Amino acid sequence: MRQLMVPCTFDTGETAMFPFFVGQPCADSHPLEQQLAWLARERGGQAPQEVVDSLAQVHRLAVEQSTKLEDLVVYAMREAAVVSAADSPP
Repeated sequence: MRQLMVPCTFDTGETAMFPFFVGQPCADSHPLEQQLAWLARERGGQAPQEVVDSLAQVHRLAVEQSTKLEDLVVYAMREAAVVSAADSPP
């Protein structure tokens, strides 16, 4: 299981980092489905749609390639860090 810290917005207008845990979900459900529902219901929070959509896409790839979602998430995060570092001015 992997932990992702995601900047979420809340009904108060504040933004705060919130931990989500990615494991091996059912093939036909979003990897964060239950956690997103709890965050909205109990804390009035929402994760950025871009994060939700990206994780759904990575999940589809994991199912298609019979790969663990956790492994693809680690790979995607590593690649995003490399791209971000390359785009940063020296």
